[in-house]
Amino acid sequence: MQTGRTDIPLTEHGVDAIKKLAPEIVGSGKLLDPENLCHVWVSPRQRAHKTFELLFESLDELPPHKICEDVREWDYGNYEGLTSEQIKDKDKYWSIWKDG
Repeated sequence: MQTGRTDIPLTEHGVDAIKKLAPEIVGSGKLLDPENLCHVWVSPRQRAHKTFELLFESLDELPPHKICEDVREWDYGNYEGLTSEQIKDKDKYWSIWKDG
């Protein structure tokens, strides 16, 4: 489902996935090394906040960050809330990469 501007919470599946992944990618010498993060820009959508918080919950404090509309999710316009299949029923040439 295309939910760019819709402010929905992170699903339980998403929470579980981030909690499982975070220890593997966050920490000293890992992909997201807190020592190497100068500033993190976070989308204003609640699911993005939750993802950010869950990724770094093992730290004493969150990395420096700013909630910023400039990094928000795509706006799917009239396709917001529809699945890719539903969109292709309306426009068989639709592509997420070409049409957003």
